[in-house]
Amino acid sequence: MSHSILKGTALGLLLAAGLSCDPRSFDDLENTTWVQFAERNDSQVSGSFGMTVTAVPLATGQKGARFIVASANPTGLSQVTFDEHGGLSEQLGSAINTTLAPFSTSAGLIYSLAPYVTSTKVQFVAGQTASGNGTGVAAIMDLGLKTPGTALTYPASDNAANATLYGYGLAVGDLGSAGTAQDVVVVAENAITLFPGNGTAAKACYIKRPNVSSGYGGGLHNAVIANINGTKRLLVSGNAIRPPIGNNVPEILFLEASDIVDNTACPVDKAIVLPGGDGTPTASTIVVGDFDGNNTNDVAFAITYNSSSNTPGTLGVFMNLTDLTGATPVTIPTVQAVDVATTAFGSVALAADVDGVKGDELIVADPIASVNNVSQAGHVFVYKSGTTCPALADGTTATRGTFCILTMLFDPSPSTKDLYGQAMAVTPFDAAATSPRPNVLAISENNKLWVYFRAIASAKDPRL
Repeated sequence: MSHSILKGTALGLLLAAGLSCDPRSFDDLENTTWVQFAERNDSQVSGSFGMTVTAVPLATGQKGARFIVASANPTGLSQVTFDEHGGLSEQLGSAINTTLAPFSTSAGLIYSLAPYVTSTKVQFVAGQTASGNGTGVAAIMDLGLKTPGTALTYPASDNAANATLYGYGLAVGDLGSAGTAQDVVVVAENAITLFPGNGTAAKACYIKRPNVSSGYGGGLHNAVIANINGTKRLLVSGNAIRPPIGNNVPEILFLEASDIVDNTACPVDKAIVLPGGDGTPTASTIVVGDFDGNNTNDVAFAITYNSSSNTPGTLGVFMNLTDLTGATPVTIPTVQAVDVATTAFGSVALAADVDGVKGDELIVADPIASVNNVSQAGHVFVYKSGTTCPALADGTTATRGTFCILTMLFDPSPSTKDLYGQAMAVTPFDAAATSPRPNVLAISENNKLWVYFRAIASAKDPRL
């Protein structure tokens, strides 16, 4: 086994904003950050480990945390479980073969993963893009990685041309079907397909704009199902014709289940226009969380830096969203002394409470950032809602608007193209007796999954 079980040993690195040049060594900080690892197991899954990751709930009575991890070259899946003490108790892996149909080795990479829960069992959904930009594959899979899955097939009634790159995005949640399972949305380049949790027929609407080749210029993490302003909605990014702004305007659509009508255009008027103007890429990431702790969902997004047009990236948050057409976001600086943003800044993000203080943190990755002069090593920022950042190395504080950097995470011994932060997931740790249960944060790099039982120095370690 190539994994490392280090119970009770403090590992990792946690640096507050302004401490990137702090002379203290990693060993001096080892008692402030607790992390565990899962690594690529050569006897199970070869290739790059940790391209995509999601957390899945444990069965009733089990304690700990469980993750599904996608690998590449060849395409494969791993199931990693940590027990209530933080030990790596299970690591199953399999390269894609007939056992894991409908996925195949001839298709592309597994770019999307999400947990899938019914009234009787826990499974997961995966999306595999097709080589050559053809129609991809999505399926509901059993845990254990030993049985074929249930295919989520793009509706035959819709134009197959809209299903290019089908499966490179997923959203799972309650969109109002009142079924015994969760609703699933599978994202393609030009269409979104809803599979209702009540078992009724799938339906797809397309988001391709007139006279353009593609309606979906975003990334891999830009769809989410959430309750926004009291209504269950699907949030998905795209570009639209918005006179007088232009014909290629970035926006976030807020769609209800009734808006998705098979083989028709998705509504484009239920949307918020994003900053940047005509021609700006759309959001590569959308996340929903309660950042100010007032029990109302906020919507964060990231537009990555466009090197071809030298267009700066944008990291923004719509706080306490009530106006779904004209709201203005709070923007967070993406170029700071500790962060020279790359084209990947914001390509992966999530919202979760990792400090134990009411309110979610905004966790944003830049997987190709240089760290300690190591190219494409990657790092992750944890932002907190508030006006004053933690003290800097000289004892002063820095004000950076509504959000500030709570901490920065990275591999303290980086290698070139580690891509730390290329995928992230968060899950409650099913061991603590407290309610709500503390979250653990998983961050993947090229060949390793970092699982932080305590990502913030002031937080409590949830392990028994």
